[in-house]
Amino acid sequence: MADLVTEGLFFTSLGLVKNLFSQLFIMKNNQFSGEQGIVSDEKLKKIHEQDKKKETVSQRWKNALALGLGIAVPASITLTLRQAMLTPNTTNGILKSFQKFSDQFDYQYIGKAAWPIITLVPFGVVGYLNDAADILNSRSPREANENSIKLIASSLFIFGDLLWMSALSTVMRNKDFNLPLRIRTSIQKSMNWVLEKTAKQRLSQEEINQKVESVASQATISYLLSYLLNGFCIAGSIVLMNKTTRQTIKTEAKDLQPVTIKN
Repeated sequence: MADLVTEGLFFTSLGLVKNLFSQLFIMKNNQFSGEQGIVSDEKLKKIHEQDKKKETVSQRWKNALALGLGIAVPASITLTLRQAMLTPNTTNGILKSFQKFSDQFDYQYIGKAAWPIITLVPFGVVGYLNDAADILNSRSPREANENSIKLIASSLFIFGDLLWMSALSTVMRNKDFNLPLRIRTSIQKSMNWVLEKTAKQRLSQEEINQKVESVASQATISYLLSYLLNGFCIAGSIVLMNKTTRQTIKTEAKDLQPVTIKN
């Protein structure tokens, strides 16, 4: 709990720190820098003034909510995990799900995982907390929309390899072995898995080497394709974020009420 709450609090505070740094050293008017240069500064200022009038929850409350989530969500997860471990024979669906993924939080397990630093479940928790806090810390509705689209990029960053590996596994099948998905994420594990399988067969060393080379080559191609597809989709989501903001700013600038000059 101490570790996950600390990480949660750290990641949910990043948006607040970023905004403070920007206000002190870059954008003195505390505007989202991604909106700059699309329309004139005067029009952009008026758009932000309209945003303030429509605001129903103050930014301070949103900031406090973001930090609160950084504590509450990890604490809730770890307390539920603890309860799941203390009641192994439970029939509760939520607790049974936590039991299923409990090894993902185990330090002994993490050292043996495909990703040795941190496994996907706790990494996903703090990653999504970061995105939720970014949405809450957004300085305008346009920035909030961008940060919402960023959830797509975050999901691909965390789980994209598994998504594409799973899709590619239906197309790229080895003629001798049907590799499990967990093996496909590591070339070395793919080779070791094949060696274990061939050890039970009466094959010459040359035949074993050919099968290992075949699987290793396929694993390499599969991983590279997965990496390229993931990178392309993440880049596409960034382009979508930028295009959405530019189009929205231009539309709102056109809809601004003209200023009447009194004599």
